[in-house]
Amino acid sequence: MSINRSLWLQSYKEEAIPDWICPACSLGILRPVKNSFHTAWDSYSEQTNNTPNFEHEVVQFRYIVMLQCNNEKCREGVVSAGEGKFVPKLHYDNKGQQELLFIDTFTPQYFVPPLCIFQIPAECPEAVARHIRSSFKLFFSDPPASANYIRKTVGAILTSKGINQYSYPKGKQITIKLHDRIVEFEKSKPETAKKLFAIK
Repeated sequence: MSINRSLWLQSYKEEAIPDWICPACSLGILRPVKNSFHTAWDSYSEQTNNTPNFEHEVVQFRYIVMLQCNNEKCREGVVSAGEGKFVPKLHYDNKGQQELLFIDTFTPQYFVPPLCIFQIPAECPEAVARHIRSSFKLFFSDPPASANYIRKTVGAILTSKGINQYSYPKGKQITIKLHDRIVEFEKSKPETAKKLFAIK
């Protein structure tokens, strides 16, 4: 279950969209549909444009783009939206003179349908896979919430392995702490339990 980290950790330029894998077929690459990339500056950037207070570094804008799988047997469509800004870059012209350019740079926040950050194994229990898919939805827009869903998979994994979620002292249902459940699981699968502790 490897992850190509370079696809998820970088902002990008319009002409250099990352090779995101299609979430439908997992084979094709998502490519921008012609003339579907649209941007709009935020209110403050619009108001200060063409004024003495204008600074490229503080410009913020929004973008939306339609992507399509290049696998002819799939052709899934994906919408992406996010934020953008100008990033300064030093450049030398053909006379060797240094000049400062500002490059449009985009950071995705949403994909519909969500991208698969990694492939979920076919044998993965549905209760576990459901939490993983939920984490994918929030991966770009809310990383802490995305991580919470990954942590929820720990409990789902333990349940799928037959580790009790509840105890019933005197007939009363009590939720067993996740830590205690991992400790119980550790008795039979110590190496796997170490990984669950790390995720927890």
